[in-house]
Amino acid sequence: MGINYLAAQFYWVKGKVGMGDLSRSWAGEGTLKGSDQTYVKMMHTLGKKWTVAIMETLSSSFEVGASFNELQYAINGICPRILSETLKELNSEALITRLVEKQGKLLRTEYALTEKGKKVTAVLRHFRELEIA
Repeated sequence: MGINYLAAQFYWVKGKVGMGDLSRSWAGEGTLKGSDQTYVKMMHTLGKKWTVAIMETLSSSFEVGASFNELQYAINGICPRILSETLKELNSEALITRLVEKQGKLLRTEYALTEKGKKVTAVLRHFRELEIA
């Protein structure tokens, strides 16, 4: 899914025709307003392969949070590098929190959904319930 696809998707949602100025703004010729920029960035994040799987796993399997290893074990096929990068991106988007706790001599890092992440996950569940083929 390229950025032009996201731009076209954005314009359809906003009820406009074509990609117009939005596609040029990705090329640096224009600027996006604050809420538009946030929307496009969020769609870009959610459109990545493992993002939804991570958020769904945190939502359904771990109510209080999960460690990196627990997430890697729960999500079949995800490699550690991709999991790490996606967790960092979700944390920077404020969709998850990262909590580091000291347990004796060891540090335990735990990830959990934020309120914003819970709302996004609820919306994603509604999309799944549509059963669009």
